Amino acid sequence: MAAATGSDRCVGPEGFKPLEHTASEHAAQAVLPPDIELTPIVFFSLFWTPAILEPIVEATNIYAELKRSASNRRKGILSWKPLTVSELQKFLSISIFRGINRLPSLLSQWKYGRSMLPMGGIGLVRYMQIKRYLNISIPPSGNKLPKLPRKDWWKKLEPLSSYFQHRFQELYLPSTNVAVDEMMINFTERSTHTIRLPGKPIPVGYKVLVICDSGYTLNWLFTSRVDSIACLEKHPDLSPTGSAVLQLCHTLNPEKRHVVYMDNAFSTVPLFRELRKMSVGAVGTTRINSAELPDLLKDKTMSVWNSLTGCQCIATTSKASSRECESEGDVLCLRWEDNNIVRLLTTVYHWNEYTLSERRKPRTTSTNAALARQVFGNQERKTLPIPKVVNDYNHHMNSVDLADQRRAGYTTHIRACRNWLCLFFFLLDISLVNSHILYVHARTEAFNRKLDTGEIQPDQILLHQLARPYSAELFRRQLVKQLVSTTATRIRTAKRCRTRHTYSKKSNPLYFSKYNRTPKPPAPSTAGDLPHQLRKINSRRSCCICRLDYRCGETGGRQRPKLTSFECSICSPPIALCGPDNSSCFIRWHTSNS
Repeated sequence: MAAATGSDRCVGPEGFKPLEHTASEHAAQAVLPPDIELTPIVFFSLFWTPAILEPIVEATNIYAELKRSASNRRKGILSWKPLTVSELQKFLSISIFRGINRLPSLLSQWKYGRSMLPMGGIGLVRYMQIKRYLNISIPPSGNKLPKLPRKDWWKKLEPLSSYFQHRFQELYLPSTNVAVDEMMINFTERSTHTIRLPGKPIPVGYKVLVICDSGYTLNWLFTSRVDSIACLEKHPDLSPTGSAVLQLCHTLNPEKRHVVYMDNAFSTVPLFRELRKMSVGAVGTTRINSAELPDLLKDKTMSVWNSLTGCQCIATTSKASSRECESEGDVLCLRWEDNNIVRLLTTVYHWNEYTLSERRKPRTTSTNAALARQVFGNQERKTLPIPKVVNDYNHHMNSVDLADQRRAGYTTHIRACRNWLCLFFFLLDISLVNSHILYVHARTEAFNRKLDTGEIQPDQILLHQLARPYSAELFRRQLVKQLVSTTATRIRTAKRCRTRHTYSKKSNPLYFSKYNRTPKPPAPSTAGDLPHQLRKINSRRSCCICRLDYRCGETGGRQRPKLTSFECSICSPPIALCGPDNSSCFIRWHTSNS
């Protein structure tokens, strides 16, 4: 079958007039402060400012005190040290670092990957404490924690979520083509708000409706299985899903030209009609049971491969009425026969616009293989005309998928029972993705500026630092280093801290650890003629002699060195030794010379 082009193979409304906008197409633009420093931490701080970190610290400290009040305190709970902004930044830096170096669990990160952890961070115990008591919203004054209504479950993320939505839109002007789609946030614990979508990369979790531009997230709405869409402004003529898309599109500047791409989960004739009233173009595939879909598009019969038919949907006083005609309409409905029937709605394309595209030969198992494979003959690839609306849809619909890929590549997600904590790490992930996109925009603008001013010679273009690609992994590694660079303290690991002893006969310090096979220590120096004696202490520590014997293989049937509540009152530093019931350790320590 020969490939035909133009109207000889199309039946449709020739009089359809697409939406026209006074503004022309434009590229995305980053709205950044002048002379901004090109470092990852500066771009990360555009979103995680002190104005948002300090309320989180305050809310976390209040929440921790309420949870650890006298009525709720149990034995064995570690003492809580008030959280600071510096510690919260370290918590975020380690969370980011875990996304780059994934290990099976938090414990294994400190146990096996401690050499890779950023210097100046926090230990495992403190990290788990912050994770346990982290809170975003400041609880009201009182001795009891408030219980939010079920429909307000998403408010635990306020004011962080609203602040990010404002900052994301303030620092970035989207391009002409944007997309609306759904994102899934992994959460497999118990929650009435999670949604199950078999076949998806994340089959169980929270569903979020987002609007993106080339991977940059502009706005979002949380959804619930039982309480529909959070913070929804319901339109009287649209379904809740259509109202959500309309609400997300209010993010766009009406003075700029924008076209929104969406899939068949959102596209309906009433929604496209409302978007056209807002001077926002729309393109999307649709389902056969979509509202007000003409009967022409419901036909399932396949006749000619690569054929296109269409009609107009005219706005009427009745919401559910539509008719086919050849006069001017507000929504163009198209039916294209490819390997399967593709149904599309648009307000910005003519019905007979075609473009050339390289196509692959369909498989023999394809739905329309008998007709489609005849066009290719013996060729595996062939350049054929396809509708321009289909070609542009394939190129611009992936904006949300790009954001998902960049988020999933180095996700900071941590499994937790608190059902909103995964949403917090979702906000952290998209803030990192957006920071990296803004950083790349700023590097490109700085490079172009240097080219225009002559600071970069033509023979130095490829060698210049700004001309090199800056990956998301490199951006995050540099960010982690810069977040913890202001402190000089070494992180504590999950292993037992080493006890350090210094002796007069050795200039180098000696450590007792399971990695040290040093023989028995020499006798320590005495303090004048004062007699050595044991004194009781409040804590329990390992006896140095018993621990040394244990490390040398003399376990005595014990699984760990013996603990004692006594130490020598004269030795410096104080040496933990067995009590009066077992004086052999005391004697061996003070009489051994080898």
